[in-house]
Amino acid sequence: MDKIEHIKTVYKIPVDFTPRQVLKLPKGSEILGFQSKPEKIFLLLLADMESNVMEDRIIGIYGEGHNVGCKDHDYLGNFELDNGAYLYHAFELFE
Repeated sequence: MDKIEHIKTVYKIPVDFTPRQVLKLPKGSEILGFQSKPEKIFLLLLADMESNVMEDRIIGIYGEGHNVGCKDHDYLGNFELDNGAYLYHAFELFE
């Protein structure tokens, strides 16, 4: 019998505004970037949400001039809050 592969879909997931958080995401998910709405932050994700295999992904959010706090990281993008008054940068952290 042929293995059925699920199609990946783009999702918008709310995230906390904290320097470090662990998200349980479907294994193999691709982080596309971030989006902000008034006082809310969303992770844009390409994933197979029907997957039963999850993995922990560590996300860090930092403002200008703040230490990332992890030597091994990937830059994911940036977003603005308060009508562009504040610029923040998001990273995936590998500890």
